[in-house]
Amino acid sequence: MKRIAVIGGLGRMGRRYAAILRRNFPFSVVQLDIKDPTMPFPESIDACIVATPTASHYSDIELVCKSWPGVPLLCEKPVTKYWKQLEYTQAMCEEFDVDFRMVCNWSFVVSDAVRLLPKSNSVRYSNWISGEDGLFWDAIQLIYLDRSMPELSDKGDRFECQINNLSVSLGDIDLSYIRMIKQWIKDPTSLWGIAEAQEATYKVEGLIT
Repeated sequence: MKRIAVIGGLGRMGRRYAAILRRNFPFSVVQLDIKDPTMPFPESIDACIVATPTASHYSDIELVCKSWPGVPLLCEKPVTKYWKQLEYTQAMCEEFDVDFRMVCNWSFVVSDAVRLLPKSNSVRYSNWISGEDGLFWDAIQLIYLDRSMPELSDKGDRFECQINNLSVSLGDIDLSYIRMIKQWIKDPTSLWGIAEAQEATYKVEGLIT
């Protein structure tokens, strides 16, 4: 990889990914965002990260597929709030030979040497801040990582998290993004793909319906 585009590059998550890429790799990073329509749209890239709000993901994935077929694509979570829409995403990525992956930084949160596997952990999580998608969608990775159902709360006055009885700090989460991006660069296929995104989305849908 030599040139990586970050769609939603001026948002909070987009800026995070751009900073990680620039500080850890000798890549050219192109930040694209509707906040600045004057940004030049590259004719070719080597990979792409979609870091826009959930409601925009499908159209942004379509943009990537049609503009840069064949590139690895990493999309923020949740990919969509609708399991069925993931089928359309899968078909589109297969048509344009795009290797699709969903952000799974929480699987890298413990250490460089330990990677958490889906449906294999015990999770307790409390965060007084929830995004516009709501607590369950914000915690989709934790719900998928838990062997049954994690203890989730947005009623506390601080961030607290334990995974397998080990405390997780906000600094650990920052590091998890760096570890995930490094692994994605090394081997994009080793991150969660469409199948994992479908399983995680289906589990969250079951909790809120």
